[in-house]
Amino acid sequence: MIEEAPPPPYPTSLPDKFPIGKQYTSPLVNVADLQDHLRLLGAFDLLQNLVRSANPSDSDDAWIVYLARAVYRFEKWILANPSDRSGPETLPPLDVLMVWHSYCLNPRNYYEDGVRSIPAIRHTPKFPLAQAANAIDAETLLPLPVLPSSARSESWTQLTNMPFDLVHTTGIDEVVAIPCPACPTANLMSVPWVTKDKSGYAQADFRTLCPHCRIAFNRESMCVRKFCNDVVKVRDDPDHQFLAYTILFVCPSTRLNDVLFFRGTLLSPITGAISAADSKRVVPRQIGSKVIWLTGSTSECTLRHVGSPCRMMRVLSCYENPTPFSIELSGAVIRQGAFVKKMVGLEWTRPGHFDVGHQHRAVHVLVRSIARYHAFVDLLSSALMFFVPTIDIDLTWHTHQLDCRKYRSDTLALLGRTPDHDDKVEEGALSSAYDITARAWGARFGVPYSVCGCTPLTSTNRLMNKVSRILGGKKSQDKPIQNTRPDLVSTLDDDADATHPSEHNSVVIPNHDAHRAERARKLGKRIKELEKDKEKGRLTDWEKLRLERMQREGHDRAFIYGAVPYWGL
Repeated sequence: MIEEAPPPPYPTSLPDKFPIGKQYTSPLVNVADLQDHLRLLGAFDLLQNLVRSANPSDSDDAWIVYLARAVYRFEKWILANPSDRSGPETLPPLDVLMVWHSYCLNPRNYYEDGVRSIPAIRHTPKFPLAQAANAIDAETLLPLPVLPSSARSESWTQLTNMPFDLVHTTGIDEVVAIPCPACPTANLMSVPWVTKDKSGYAQADFRTLCPHCRIAFNRESMCVRKFCNDVVKVRDDPDHQFLAYTILFVCPSTRLNDVLFFRGTLLSPITGAISAADSKRVVPRQIGSKVIWLTGSTSECTLRHVGSPCRMMRVLSCYENPTPFSIELSGAVIRQGAFVKKMVGLEWTRPGHFDVGHQHRAVHVLVRSIARYHAFVDLLSSALMFFVPTIDIDLTWHTHQLDCRKYRSDTLALLGRTPDHDDKVEEGALSSAYDITARAWGARFGVPYSVCGCTPLTSTNRLMNKVSRILGGKKSQDKPIQNTRPDLVSTLDDDADATHPSEHNSVVIPNHDAHRAERARKLGKRIKELEKDKEKGRLTDWEKLRLERMQREGHDRAFIYGAVPYWGL
């Protein structure tokens, strides 16, 4: 074991300024914000546990159905009135807050949807984090009671005509009103949320028959209907209407992302498929019944005029759900749930865990999380690359994003762009990007990015030792770890797990088992290399510390885990 020297004094409060590139900024997030956020995450986790325990025979499906209903409730609430939603009297129920929270953590989709079609987003500058935390009991993490006469309950009922509380179980007699995608007049029809043969609206094999036009349809038909409607809007008013994911574009030369996307050549093959004589509502059969057909019909033109068919694929991915939102919000909540479980595992959501005086130095972990986030933003200022945050950095990043308008203005001022927080990155790509991030961090700040030992990099000291041996120099010698940046990294075991990579935005691809097996093989190879380097005295003290943690029984390894059980992904 390494004989650990006493750690340098921990920062007890945030500094007045943080360096970001060539600029300085006052703290973008404070400790109270993180404490409010953690209370809310604890309530979200408790809500999921309650829903699952109420449906023990099929808890995964029950949670997915519950989320589908929560997204529907959020849709009705956010579209009901374009006024500011940040006041305490307009605070929605916890299930709707959970959906709204995950929506905000996809800042590009959230901002563009506000510009395109959801005025309430434009008029609400931020997610009501403090009000939401105050509506949760600090000891039990349960929502505080909302009496029938309360302003919150009255506001919700007036806007949505739905009960304030969403029941934890869904029966086969409960229905939802949806529009038929084939009827020109968009006739509403009632369909069950769940059925015994799994064909309900909240289930994987949803299908039904319209009683008006007698055409059978499914979720994909509704997605094409949504896409067609937007195409017609853009065709008829190209200066003011936009397809999803076509407003912001990061210019490689200037790095600015407030450049209007060049839409003419991208959309012409699609809008050309719908003649000017067509009605406002185009029957999906006119341009193909499958979104994948549109991809195939436009890939050649996209490649010739725009540079890559991937851009068109990204646009079409926003139409893979039938809601007004450019992201499938049930899946967003599920992916965010993986991050919430990490917070629960660290006990950061436990009531009172970060109260001042409750636990020696515990609150300083949040101070360091904020400091590391500012260093992460500084790293973003150094290169236009995809960097992967650790858990503690991601908590602060999420908290900053919840103040939507401020996050946008802060990042535009400091970086010239607003970094997106895409939560649908293939896990292999995420693993590779994390290695790049760790190397860039070490080069910029002189301390390891992660010290939990879950993703060992090849020894950074190996090449230097090899050169030293050739030149007759000495190998690296054991010595106490010199931590020159206690604001960015801690040697304490209790703090190490917070530097685990934040994997919640990872999704799997076909044949993922083979990809994971290959990553596991490479990980095992790297561990053996580190063990040999330790025997030969080639490791730095930081690398020895990570290796010891890595070798502990039951230590969690990054980017090798089971898939989220949700068909919507």
